[in-house]
Amino acid sequence: MVKDTVLKEDYVDCVNSVIDYIEESLSAQVTISDLCAKTFYSPVHLQRIFLHTVGETIGQYLKGRRLSEAADRLATTSMPILEIALQFGYDSQESFTRAFRSKYFITPGKYRRL
Repeated sequence: MVKDTVLKEDYVDCVNSVIDYIEESLSAQVTISDLCAKTFYSPVHLQRIFLHTVGETIGQYLKGRRLSEAADRLATTSMPILEIALQFGYDSQESFTRAFRSKYFITPGKYRRL
């Protein structure tokens, strides 16, 4: 029982360090290799721990956080949409708009106007 508790605490600490790293690197390229080097877990095990603890994959979490930050920039700055898209790792405004609409059910332009 004690061993399970210690293991769960280690996993929570691991997930927290992954989330901290992601938060610091939202506008940078984040790879699973970077995260594995930070946590000392294999890619498969790290993904499993993260999914079990957070309820979504690392990729889903990262995409959601980037879109959330992009939405904040749209609402609080006058930066061009393309610049925001590029800043958060999208190759084009079209791919950013598709991802944004998929999450928020509205285009970035309409979101900004609201």
